[in-house]
Parts: sequence; structure tokens; C-alpha cells
Amino acid sequence: MIKIENYPNAYKEVYVILNYINKGDLEKIPQTFIDMLKRKMNKDYEFKLDTSIDFEEQNLLKETKVILGYIFLNYWGTKEQKLTIEQKFRNDIAKKEEQKIKNNRDELFLNNKSTKLSPRANQNEEVKIIEYKKDIIKQFIDKLKKILRHMKRK
Repeated sequence: MIKIENYPNAYKEVYVILNYINKGDLEKIPQTFIDMLKRKMNKDYEFKLDTSIDFEEQNLLKETKVILGYIFLNYWGTKEQKLTIEQKFRNDIAKKEEQKIKNNRDELFLNNKSTKLSPRANQNEEVKIIEYKKDIIKQFIDKLKKILRHMKRK
């Protein structure tokens, strides 16, 4: 899970990683972005990139991967790569939404089924009576209608 409190450490990891990037790719990133990393990173956080292992095997924070993905998508990726990534994001979001809907449907079904199977299970629950109050405009309109009906009768 991505946590906001991890971002200062992630900024430090990204900043260290960017020190290993070739100058041409580094120049594609706006200096203001790099300055923001420097300003917001946790300077006390110790992170060293292990160049003896593949990048995919590095022990990076999830937040670091998100920031690197942002950098790739906005500064390094080709149009085709960007379209592919955006399509994957859309598909992932759609799958998550479908799963949410399915989970909600399943939960609703289970709740209805358990209620039907044991109607006495909910007897101990408190029942609150909600007093219905018409809003002021509705009250005004109803009063006006009542007066008009009364006037027609006379």
C-alpha cells in the first residue's frame, strides 16, 4: 500500500537513482522537479543503490516505483510506450471497478441470504426512528397549495 509518510524516503531513493542515469536522460527531467526531490527528501534516510544486482531486484519502496513511473511516463517514454502504459492503467482500473462491483453484489447477496435464513438474528439491534421533516420550501409550497384549495372552495 502506498503511504504518504514514505514519500520523503522515496524522494531520496529516486534522487540517488537519478545520480546513476546518463546525462542525456537526466536533462529531460525539469530542474524544478529535481530541486523538489532535493528539498522534500529525507536527508537522514540511508539508501545506496546496489549496482551489482539488476534494477528489478533492488529493494525499493512502492512510492519510489510510482515516482519513477511518473518520470518515465512524462519525460522518457515514447508516444507508443505512453499509450501502452495508459491503456494498461485504464484496464487495471476497469478490472478493479468490476471486482468492487462483484464484491458488493456478493456481499449484498450474502447479507440478504443470512437475513432470510435467520430473521431473529437482528432482533437485538436497536431500531431508530427518524423523524421526517419537510424542508422549508416544501412546507411553504404545501401551505400555499392548501390556501389556494381553500380559496377555490369559497
